[in-house]
Amino acid sequence: MQEESKAWDSATGLDPSFANAHSMASPGQSPADAKTGINDFISSQLDWAWSNGYDYYYINFAHAIHAEMDSTSPAHVAPNGDPYVWPSFPNVLQHGDEPLSIETWSNMTPELMKKNIDMIRKSWTKMTGQPLNCGCN
Repeated sequence: MQEESKAWDSATGLDPSFANAHSMASPGQSPADAKTGINDFISSQLDWAWSNGYDYYYINFAHAIHAEMDSTSPAHVAPNGDPYVWPSFPNVLQHGDEPLSIETWSNMTPELMKKNIDMIRKSWTKMTGQPLNCGCN
């Protein structure tokens, strides 16, 4: 899953038309429309993952949870919950492997980790109808 998430970021992360797939707003998109687009993207990926069987589920599941995890990043979402517009400055410099990134493990708090794990579990349950018993805390 991590490799697919990383590949997804590399393939789509710089394209504003994929902003909602990274829990961000496209240029000119209102925060409300961006949130709707983000939720629609996540739901469609989970639906696609479940309906297309084991050979493909992990790709679309990875895309869905990637968007969910991005929604907890201070480089993607403002403190009030509104998605930032992609691309915008200085935000564009605060992503991924950039020298000014605020998306590093040192920025991952226990609260953010718990929120991410809870979202992954919830999405797995939504997709499969079964709880995710991964042993992760």
